[in-house]
Amino acid sequence: EPLMLAEFAEGKSTHKVMGYTIFNKEWDDLDAQLKLQAKAVVFGTFYGRSARSIAIEFGVSVSTAEYWQTLCIKRYPGLSLYLQRQAQEFNQTRKCITPFGRVRTLQTIMQAYNTPIQSSASDVTLTTLIELYRKGFDLCTTVHDSIVIQAHKKDMMDVSREMKRIMERPIPQLNNYQFPIKLKAGDDWYNIKEVVL
Repeated sequence: EPLMLAEFAEGKSTHKVMGYTIFNKEWDDLDAQLKLQAKAVVFGTFYGRSARSIAIEFGVSVSTAEYWQTLCIKRYPGLSLYLQRQAQEFNQTRKCITPFGRVRTLQTIMQAYNTPIQSSASDVTLTTLIELYRKGFDLCTTVHDSIVIQAHKKDMMDVSREMKRIMERPIPQLNNYQFPIKLKAGDDWYNIKEVVL
């Protein structure tokens, strides 16, 4: 979806954009419940969740949930085409091949929607871990799509620059897309601040 990719490249969050589109409020002005609703609409719409399911979870009418999903689809029409392609592949083969070449036999249409996205996200993280390991980084753990490393404070800026170079490399399997990253550093998990390069 070109608009979503452009927004992402500009550092915009799809959830924040849709939060504003749905509720006409900036993200920081939304309470936790409305933020959760915006995320549910984005993920749910493009992973095949029904308006009825969203309505039940958040105590709104089905027509309200349908309207939210319509706003999402109108903003990102390329994702609707993706859903159609995935449904067609599911109906014809019951298999899915990810951009990284992984093949999965599918049981449900939801797997057809979800697998290429989640599998590719995992492969981007895993290939990044391999690259960081090869470059001698002291890898500690991963938390979802975050990678935690350990380094001396005196080396922080050099380490951060090299990490950024590796992590923002073009991904050939995803049309050489480069994922922008944020770096944070601190003495422990609770005292981290963004690193400005």
